[in-house]
Amino acid sequence: MAFGFRMAGFKPLAFIEINRWAYETYKRNLSPERGFHLDAAKVRAKVLLESTGRPDVVIGGPPCRPFSRANTRRNGKKHPEYILPVIFAKLSVKLKPKIIVMEEVPSFTKYLREATVNCFERGGYCVREVLLNAADYGVPQFRRRYLMLAAEDGGGVLEEVAERLASASVEERVTVEEAIGDLPLEALCSKDKPVKYTGPPKTSFQKWARKSCRRTVHNHVTSRANKMKEKMRFIQPGENLKRAFHRLPDHLKADFKNLGSIHSNIYRRLDPKRPSITITHPRKTVIIHPYFDRIISVREASRLQSFPDDFVFKGPLSVMQQMVADAVPPLLAKAVAETLIKVLK
Repeated sequence: MAFGFRMAGFKPLAFIEINRWAYETYKRNLSPERGFHLDAAKVRAKVLLESTGRPDVVIGGPPCRPFSRANTRRNGKKHPEYILPVIFAKLSVKLKPKIIVMEEVPSFTKYLREATVNCFERGGYCVREVLLNAADYGVPQFRRRYLMLAAEDGGGVLEEVAERLASASVEERVTVEEAIGDLPLEALCSKDKPVKYTGPPKTSFQKWARKSCRRTVHNHVTSRANKMKEKMRFIQPGENLKRAFHRLPDHLKADFKNLGSIHSNIYRRLDPKRPSITITHPRKTVIIHPYFDRIISVREASRLQSFPDDFVFKGPLSVMQQMVADAVPPLLAKAVAETLIKVLK
């Protein structure tokens, strides 16, 4: 989310990140004045204020794993990250910004919503909640996200923000083909290194993504997935394994107990003529390239999240895949940030 805010003109003063590779990625791409590589629960507001002064805006995206429908094995109160939204709220109000923005998955409302709202209200903030679809803001992906907005000057400001966001959507959504069609068809299955573009950008989105990269692109790397490729052959664009199951030969059907045991979110081939499905960890959920029998690369996934090509992810392959999946699409965050700027002025 911070990258989208910087794109809109905000200056990142400080950030808190416990994950080593996410911390390194943030530093490399945003160059904030101060970084805290530790648990947010251990950060004192006094230390932050001494480092940065009172900020205009505080933003955060507590991990969604405790609240995500995709994480059915370990969600809810049993998850160690369950309380982080409340910790974020308590720390944020101590910093006394004009506006606070917290991003979560829509299913968050079933869990800690009330406790988080109470933290903001006890700190003197009014709260407004909105649901946004990233595809409406130029992101080539259907991705519904929940925002909790808190303002110190009353609900009128937040109502204006919500109204402006509702009217700021794009006229035409960006498709998968328009987003990634210019990237090399073959992706690396080894150590990440720059690869050459194989042709010029063909669409306005591709030109935007490549504006700071002339010849090569980073992070065009993917998982080998040799055992999965045979199944991929039978899945058509826009389909998942469940829909293609009747086409599988018997020896591949034998890998599954029955049709009901196949989750609808795994083995999904992207439809090139529509925005992408919600980007999750590409290897774990097996997100398949629209034309080739392989998992989409980190760069393809990041394009579908609306990261430009000069944003470079750091770390091992699986870590980069998870970082991309966890991110708030920059173009969505930029739309929110631009709306806040107009209202704050």
